[in-house]
Formats: sequence, C-alpha cells, structure tokens
Amino acid sequence: MKELKLDLEYCHGINKLKYNFDLNNDYLIYAPNGSMKTSFSKTMKEYKEGIDSSDVYFPKRTTIRNIIIEDDSPLDTNGLVVIDSDDYEIANEEMTSLLVNPSLKKEYDQVYSSLEKNYKDINKKIKSLSGVELQTVLFDLKISNLNDIQTDLLNSDDANESFKDIKYNKLFTDDNLKIFGQKDIIETVDNYIKICNEIIENNDIFIKDVFELYNLKTIIKSLSSNNYFEPGHLLKFKSIKQKEKFYDYNEKTITDLIEDLDNQLSIDKNVKKANEVLTGKIKSQELNTFLSKNQWIIPMIKDLNTLKKEYWHYVLSTSDIKNAIENYINNYNLNSKVLKEIIDKTTDLDNYKKWNNAITEFNDKFINMPFELEVNNISDIILKNSACSLNYKFKDKYDVNENVDKNLLKDNLSKGERKAFNILNLIFEIQYRKENNIETIFVLDDIADSFDYKNKYAIIELLKELNNNSTFHLVILTHNFDFYRACANRLHVKKLSVIKENEINLIDFHFTRNVFTSFKDRINDSKYFIASIPFTRNIIEMTNGNQDNDYLLLTSCLHYKKNTETITTLQINDIFKTHINTSSNLKDSKFIDLLFDVTDNIRQGTTEIELHNKLILSIAIRLLFEKKLFNKFNDWNVVNGFTSNQTYELIDYCVNNNLLTYEEKSISEKVRIMVSENIHVNAFMYEPIIDMSDDELINLYEMIKKM
Repeated sequence: MKELKLDLEYCHGINKLKYNFDLNNDYLIYAPNGSMKTSFSKTMKEYKEGIDSSDVYFPKRTTIRNIIIEDDSPLDTNGLVVIDSDDYEIANEEMTSLLVNPSLKKEYDQVYSSLEKNYKDINKKIKSLSGVELQTVLFDLKISNLNDIQTDLLNSDDANESFKDIKYNKLFTDDNLKIFGQKDIIETVDNYIKICNEIIENNDIFIKDVFELYNLKTIIKSLSSNNYFEPGHLLKFKSIKQKEKFYDYNEKTITDLIEDLDNQLSIDKNVKKANEVLTGKIKSQELNTFLSKNQWIIPMIKDLNTLKKEYWHYVLSTSDIKNAIENYINNYNLNSKVLKEIIDKTTDLDNYKKWNNAITEFNDKFINMPFELEVNNISDIILKNSACSLNYKFKDKYDVNENVDKNLLKDNLSKGERKAFNILNLIFEIQYRKENNIETIFVLDDIADSFDYKNKYAIIELLKELNNNSTFHLVILTHNFDFYRACANRLHVKKLSVIKENEINLIDFHFTRNVFTSFKDRINDSKYFIASIPFTRNIIEMTNGNQDNDYLLLTSCLHYKKNTETITTLQINDIFKTHINTSSNLKDSKFIDLLFDVTDNIRQGTTEIELHNKLILSIAIRLLFEKKLFNKFNDWNVVNGFTSNQTYELIDYCVNNNLLTYEEKSISEKVRIMVSENIHVNAFMYEPIIDMSDDELINLYEMIKKM
C-alpha cells in the first residue's frame, strides 16, 4: 500500500474529513477532546467489522464513508487494526492462529470429529429433557469431561422417576436457591404445608394449589384499594364441598377471616416466616405450589448437592442419554492415546515459542504492572482454534497469587493497569502479522491514556519497533499533549493536529520541542515579543523569586496594576536582555497600546495552531477585563489588599458589591475558565491553551471590549 485516502461525511461526530495519508510516512495526530479522535477510531473500527457508520445524533443525514487505497480499491479490512481506549479484551481468532499447526490440527480433527458429534447429540438430548445444556451437568457434578461421569449415575434401577416432569431451570432458579439456602424455612416447610392443608380443609372456599389464602389476600387488597366495599358491595363465594351453597362476605367478615387464618400461620415464628417468604412474590408462590404438589422433594432440598446429583442421576440414566454417553466414553477410550500423543506434541512447537515471546515482551516492557502473564491452554489454541486463555499471576513484595481471575483483576486494577490489556492485544496482533507478513495500518486511539510515565515510555518503545517496520503503517491519535511531544521526539512521523470547524482539517503541527526558543528567535516580531513575557516571568520567578523587581514589572504586564498604563517596551526589552539574553529592535512605545493594537489585528477563521496568538489574546483579555472591573470602583487600596489571584479576587469583590450586570457575571465566569491559567505557560501547560481555538478567545475579547 502506498496511500490511504479517506472521504468521510457524517460519521459519528465527523461532519466532513477528506485526507490522503502517504503511507511512506507514519502519522501522529494531536486531537483535542471533542475534535474527532473517538469518532475517527469508531468509524475505522466499524469499517473493519463491516458495520455501517452514521451520525448518531442526526441519523437522517446521508453518511459517506470511502476508505480506499492508491488504486481507488477499498482498503482490505484484514490489513487494518484499530485499538481504541475502551478495548480490554485479548486473543481473538486471528491471534490464536499464531499457534495453529495445520498438519497437527488435521490429525486432531480426524480423531476428534466423531467425539464432537457424540458430544453435540448428548447436549441436545439433555437440553430437551432438562431445559439446560451439558455444561451445567458437568458443573454440578464437579467434573470437566463426560468420560469422568460416575457409572452408577447411568444406572436407572435406583433413579428417582419423580423428576420426570421437572425442568432444571424451573426448580433451580436464583430465587428458589436463595430460599433453599434458608435452613429455618426449609426445616419448617413440612409443618407449614400441613397447616395450609388444614386451613383449606376447614374453609369451604379454598382449593388446594389453585385458590388459597395468599390468592384471597391479593384479591381483597385490590378490591379495597379500588373502594369496592364502600358502597356496601358483598363478595359471594361458592362452596367447594356443597355445589348449591354460597357464602356472602362483607368487608369486615372477610377481613376477620383473613386475620384469623393469618393468626393460625403465626403461632410458630418459623411457620410465619415460611408463609411470608413463600407467598410474598409471584415466583415464590410458584415454588409454594410446587412444594405442595411434590412434598417428596422437601427432605432433599436440605442438601442441594445431593438434590442436584439425584436430579442428574435420573436425567443421565434415561435410555437415550445413557446410550449416547456410553458411546462417547467408548469412542474416547479408543482414541485417548492418539489424542494424548497429538497434544503432547503441541508444547514443542516453534510457534509456541513465538507466542511465549509475545507474553515475555509484555512482561519485560511493562515491569510496573502488578501482574505477570502466561498462556495456559496451548493445546486448545493449536488444535481447536480456542481463544487464548491467560494465567494472571499477581504479585507484591510479600507474596504471589499464581492464578488470579481476569475479571477480579479488571475490577480492582487502576484504569491505567486495565488498559494494559489493550497493549497486550496490540503485541499479539503485531506478532501474528509479523509471522504472516501482513501489511497493516494500525489506528491507535489514546493507547497510553491513564498510564504512568514509565509505562508510557514502554509504549513509545513498542511504537518505535512498529515505526521501524516498513510492513506496518501507524496512525496514532492522542489528546495528551505530553505523550504527543514524547512520540514526536522519538518516532519518525509526520506530525498533524486537528482543526475542527464546519469540517475536520488535519494540519501540520510544530509545537513539539522548546517553544520558547522559537519565540526568542523571532523577538523582533511584536507578537512573539508579547508572547515571551509569561515565559520570561516564569524564569525570573524560578531564579530570583516573586519579589524581584523585574518579576513584579512583568506581572504588571499580565495583571492590571497601578503602573500597567506606563510600562514601555523599552523596559521590557531591558528585562529580556538581563534574563534571557536577547532583545528586540521594536521601537519604544507603551506596552498596553502595543498589546491591544496587536490583539485587534488577530483575525478569526485561522486554520493554523498559533500558540503566540493564543497567549496574546489571553493576556489582552485579562488586562482589559481587570481594567474594566477596576473602573467600576476605582480604588487602588482595594486592589493592593488582594493577596492571591487578582482576577478572581476582582470578580468576587465586584459580585459581592453588586457591581456587575447578569451579562457581566457570565463574561466573568468565561474569563475564569478560559484565560487565567493559560498565561502561566510551561512544559505541562501547553495542552489547555492549544486545545482552545483562537475564535473562542477573540469572541471573549470582543465581549469584554463592549462591557
């Protein structure tokens, strides 16, 4: 592949993106949150999976998704890998083929195919009779293979025929199991059913297992809530024992009857509890009816393991299932020696060593992870195309847990540690594609997000290996500017950034090294002269402290102070000479006039990321805003009394003294959020100011001018 050509419209959050990637280069894209990164990776992932993309918020819009290569043919999805920030799974079918050995697999399949056919037949028969699959049988009987079944379970002579019409998934429901686990209830069920039968016998309106006390209570509750008895309506019940006889009840007599019957069920506290549990919900009422009809099962409920074993004894001993299992066991025994020989060969394969190398690479690179990995189902991967099963060894300085459940790890690891699964996924993909010489485009979406610094640099080393492989092409997306700079300085990549307006533009991006040096080199340009002030002030603060006179003068260039209006460019130039060993040839003028003149000439709609423009706008916004607020009370004693962030204290003072309109308060909040921290620029603070568009800052500046 020489070129990847994208033409996207209305794909998730991408209104329009048209870009041709020259695959002689790898690409590093700085994409601020909300610009296109997630939408891009989702779109590419959907293309890979054969799923249509759409604008999820405006689904009626017509989506265009053309992803083609240099000859205008569609990109082969086999040559695309997308790893995004939410993937925590590993080992798909492609990766397991790292270990597949065709000759061994063919030999294995010939032996195993008849066993597989037997297995499926048994599974079908068991599901038909019990409602659940064979896997449940193995789990309940605590065995892993059919050939481990005890022979006495296949003997029908002492199997309990009473299980004949009982479905496993009706008896062993989650709700029922909770009740079975309450010993006091199970031991009282016999007595409870006996009392219920006495109530039915002594009251001529009930029918056992059809209409009982709890059914009556449900009806009366519904009638009462709907005011049935208010007009004096009665209830007429037909006698069960005497066909022509009827009983009339008003609200009081039926309520008295229910209360009397409840009292009979409350004499014994355990019987009372059994009644509440077995009639409180529809599902428990179904169990109540079941136990009443099948009282033979009650003693068995006290030992669930025995109950399940007896149930499966009946199922497995039915003639069809018994014969099918015996055929399977005979077939297995005939071929077990051959199967064992094949399986033993799998651990000696060269491919196994390659797979193990991928695991070793992960363990070696990511030494800060609290777990190590090893593959523990090599034979199944090679012979059955099974997904890779990994053993997770959790360790600290005191102890080692040899096999921790993956889900337990995921629930308790940090976000960064969980994302290690993404990297493991990537390592397996790389290994697989190297072995099969598959030319591949890797789209990597924030794969280093949430990692600590050591592991971020381990990821960069992994990316460097890909970067040096001509078979692989990288498109790395990140919103983390620090990671972007680190990649830009270590990888041979074309550096881009996202500009999002009506459409997405990918533009060249250069802020990867010492920005301040480029400012110094252009100090004769008024824009870079102004933008150098925050950097120089930071240097003075670190070297001479925040009481230094030069520091205080530059502070008056960034905050509105008593001397701000009188500061000249010559004074600032002298400070530059002293502290950063450079000076400008700008003619002398008032700094504040130069600042506002330059700011007024910054135009909207730029398609470049210009850090100096953002700094100038931020400085002008804050100075003009503070000046406007100061003019509302015009008292330097108030300003001199401020002890921390002047902008915030000015806002608070004006708000507390009701000096701001509603609109001005809204502008104040924008200044708090958008500007203040932007002016304190250092290596770690580029990201917020780069992410903000010039247009946002220009609009805020224009609002303040109108205050």
